[in-house]
Amino acid sequence: MKKFFLILLLILPYNTFLSQNINGSFNNFINKKHTTFLSPGVGIAFRNRYGEWNNSFNISVDLNIHSGKGYYTGIGLLNHPVPNNKSNKLTYLYIQERKGFYLINNFAVFGGIGGTIGVSTKGHPGCCVGGAYFTILASYDLVKYISMGFEVKSITDFTDVTMIPGFQFILKFY
Repeated sequence: MKKFFLILLLILPYNTFLSQNINGSFNNFINKKHTTFLSPGVGIAFRNRYGEWNNSFNISVDLNIHSGKGYYTGIGLLNHPVPNNKSNKLTYLYIQERKGFYLINNFAVFGGIGGTIGVSTKGHPGCCVGGAYFTILASYDLVKYISMGFEVKSITDFTDVTMIPGFQFILKFY
């Protein structure tokens, strides 16, 4: 029992030392302010339909409204040619709920889940598609109002899976 208290006495001051402001970085991590942001992005859509992978270029834009404590409600548009028939284009409207947190100074990670509906905007491969929408975003704050990030989106429905890695340019509104 005495050894336990002795070890505890050695560990507590060490933890207190770590929690103090070391070169100003720890408190910035804890107190980093979350904010509403708009993020246009570009990437490549990889689509697996019936075991065959195809790819195409895509663009997207989404607005994420900060609802408190690192949670966001987002709405966005994603447009890309259908990877296995590039003369047809799809536009997805998606709604998501995200949670974000800062790992270290200026580096944040966001994860989201939601739903999507897609409409053929050119050609007619089918009227409507949609399904579950998942996203992971890692971003780095360049300055107060601008961040850059890498995001992977996934749209899953009954017949295919679309993976969309790409870069995000993030404009923050304080």
